[in-house]
Amino acid sequence: MRLHLDWLKSHGLIDDQGQMIQSEEGGYSFAIVTWSDADVMSALQPQLERLALPRPPYFDKWINLKLSYKSHFRREPSGDHPPEISPEISHDTNEPLLMILYST
Repeated sequence: MRLHLDWLKSHGLIDDQGQMIQSEEGGYSFAIVTWSDADVMSALQPQLERLALPRPPYFDKWINLKLSYKSHFRREPSGDHPPEISPEISHDTNEPLLMILYST
C-alpha cells in the first residue's frame, strides 16, 4: 500500500493526507475503477484490516464497470472479470464504450 500511495503522490494525484487533489476545472484527476463492488467492499477492506492499514479516502467512491457494461450493452455481464471486447460485440450507439481519464 505504501508503494501505491507513493506512486499516487509522485504523480500529483493525492496530497500528503491521502486526499484526492482536484484539477483546475474542479474535478478529480483519477478514479478507482473495478469490475464489481465486491473488489472494494468485500476484498479490499478485510485485506487492509489484516495489514492494520487505514482505508485511503479515495476508495470511498469508485466506478463499477459491470454497471457501465450493462447500461451500454443492455445485457448482464457474466463472469468475474471484464469480457474481452471483440468485433462480434455490437457497438450501435454514438456513445463511447469506455473512457478513463488520467491527468498529471
